[in-house]
Amino acid sequence: MSEKDSASQPAGYTAARAFSLFSLAVLSGALLASCNCHGAIAVLVAMLLLLLRPLFLWPFKVAAILSLALVFSFLWGVVRKENSGPQQNDLYFLHPLQSNSHVGIVGQVEEVRERIASADRADHDLSLIVRADRLLYPESRPLTGKVLVDIEALPAALSDLPLPGDMIELSGILRKPRAKSFSFEFDESTWLASKGIFARLKVRAADFHVVEDAADSRCPSEHSGFQIERACAGVGRVIAVLRKAIVSAHSKNLGTVKGGLFSSMVLGDRVVSIDPELKRQFSLVGLSHLLAASGLNLTIIVTAALVLCRFSLPKSHPGQKPSQSKNQSQSKNQRQSKNQRANCLDTFIPFLCVILFVAFAGAGPSVSRAAIMCLVALWARLAFVRLAHGAALALALLLALALDPLSVSDVGLQLSYGATFGIIYIYPLIELAWLKSIQRAWLRALSSLVAVVVAAQIAVLPIQLQVFQQLSILVVPANLLAEPVVVPLTIMGFVSSIFAALASLHMPEQLRFCQPVLNVSSSLSNAIDWLAKFPLDWLTYLANSLAHIPFVSLSVAKPPVVFIFSYYFVMALVLVWGHLRARLALLVLCLSFLFLSLLSYIESPLLQVLCTSRELIVNRGNCEYFVFSYGDELRQNSSSGPQTALGQNFVRSLVAKGVHAAPPPAMGGHLMLNCESLKIQIAKAYGRRYSLPSVQIESLTNQHSELSALPSSSGPPYCAIRGEVVTPMFIPYCRLAMPCSFPLLAEVEAVKSAYLITLRL
Repeated sequence: MSEKDSASQPAGYTAARAFSLFSLAVLSGALLASCNCHGAIAVLVAMLLLLLRPLFLWPFKVAAILSLALVFSFLWGVVRKENSGPQQNDLYFLHPLQSNSHVGIVGQVEEVRERIASADRADHDLSLIVRADRLLYPESRPLTGKVLVDIEALPAALSDLPLPGDMIELSGILRKPRAKSFSFEFDESTWLASKGIFARLKVRAADFHVVEDAADSRCPSEHSGFQIERACAGVGRVIAVLRKAIVSAHSKNLGTVKGGLFSSMVLGDRVVSIDPELKRQFSLVGLSHLLAASGLNLTIIVTAALVLCRFSLPKSHPGQKPSQSKNQSQSKNQRQSKNQRANCLDTFIPFLCVILFVAFAGAGPSVSRAAIMCLVALWARLAFVRLAHGAALALALLLALALDPLSVSDVGLQLSYGATFGIIYIYPLIELAWLKSIQRAWLRALSSLVAVVVAAQIAVLPIQLQVFQQLSILVVPANLLAEPVVVPLTIMGFVSSIFAALASLHMPEQLRFCQPVLNVSSSLSNAIDWLAKFPLDWLTYLANSLAHIPFVSLSVAKPPVVFIFSYYFVMALVLVWGHLRARLALLVLCLSFLFLSLLSYIESPLLQVLCTSRELIVNRGNCEYFVFSYGDELRQNSSSGPQTALGQNFVRSLVAKGVHAAPPPAMGGHLMLNCESLKIQIAKAYGRRYSLPSVQIESLTNQHSELSALPSSSGPPYCAIRGEVVTPMFIPYCRLAMPCSFPLLAEVEAVKSAYLITLRL
């Protein structure tokens, strides 16, 4: 084949590329199973891989193997989903399970999470994941499964807190996790079900205590298995104690807010309580990944360990020749042995860093992915094998899906693997099309950082729009401004946490001579925390400043599934053929990114009206919201906050998106929205006392344009809408009238106690 013909064909299939395609097929099958797709759809998608073989130049054997992998992954996902429900003796099946029923149980603590509502509160909340052992009352019988225990208003000075592995006895109010009723609510039921939890307990601080000598209460037949279980629980307990000591040391040296931020960069927000306002600011500007123990943190730590080993360990000098020729072979063997020992040592230290990081931060999706990739890379380095990054990512994904195919629905897994996929495959395309033409070194380095952020954003854009319905405008400049301090903060946090953990150890009398080492560790931890104060100040100032910029984050609508599929299909074509015309391929990717973002932005809610029995909450174009509280006469009350739990959840979701509160422009039962040329009228409900009022929306620019919401106390929909609204102002945040009017699409979500009207184009 000539050079011209070879240039017109994509690169040949290597083992790494075939393995990556195999993992993508397994991912597709798991996605279809998690979406409750019919088996016929999975078969059709598998056949589609065979039909697309000429387009992507796949060999027939590769296409057949990919199709079989997709089908078997789908079947394994279906089997896993059918067996993921509550077991027979779970609290979920407690009969009769009435509202606010009081129960008592004994169980073993598996995980402890502290939540701080605000920095100025003297108490805090505690969440425990408890593996139920037996039910005490209203009846006595054994239990299986897990239960989420919420302990509210726990005194901060209380030192006797439960730890993983403790057997505790508690009593509280039992309820089932709430299902999602409205789109703005958190789907508590689905999230807990993914963790194997199907019941919740609300416990007072005085209604739980640790059971002494819990091991003696076990059945003798379970004694051998319990020894292994007890050993694992003991390791988890030690890690929890050390983790608590690390967080306490950072909070003591840096304060509650900055100490939580510094701890979360190493331990993650899953095990560290972070100030809610700071967390909201980081989320608005696109820096929330810094608060989680992610693959970025582990990569930084492992890279720093490799660099430290390279410069600190002794190196051999193969160029030097021995003075006597008869000793040449012996000297060569000595040098090879020395090189092998050095190579093993500088691989063992990063391996130890991976183990410590995973132990303290937890095996979340992002951490697991990074840990597997780092371990594979270290093994390849030790075996002198050249490693393809795509193959390492595919191996990590394959292991995660083989253990639990339903984990594909985890948002953390999707974002972690998606961002890494973009960096591995899209960044080289940006480098080929743009970075190679830059001559100056400093400008190329800056452009490389921009390219990394852009590549990750291109890969995860559909996931962000589908899950969070938010689009951060300043994500690229925010990451560029934060990047100079992220690397030193991560390294300093890891080293300081190790010293803080060592300083918290209590030595017995026989090892009192090691006490000076612990004192030195405490001093080093304090010194590192003092140095970290300055970059932490910059990070918090950056998040606070950018979060107050208007429209720093835009609320958008969920893109249709067909557009998401088309987006990734275009990305696949670009990655296969992009090396032929790199600039054209990059332009196609950028246009797809802009098209999907613009489509979601135009279809974002222009107006949302939540009507409950106590208040009317209006969200105007995700710019501002106001609460209109009414009584029996539909007059505005002095209270400006929501009176119902559903209204509080709606306001909380708006505040998290950066929507600001405003005084209600209300007079009697009329709300004037001149900005959107709309008028809202509230009509009192006649009949029962707690019936919901009806809402009527009129267009000031068209006399025949009117929409009415008619609530009902019975019937499946509970609320019906009639008519339509036409207005020339249909683009969010744009107050200019368009040349022609468009009808605003109206959607309604309703339950018996409330309904939500959404107007969008």
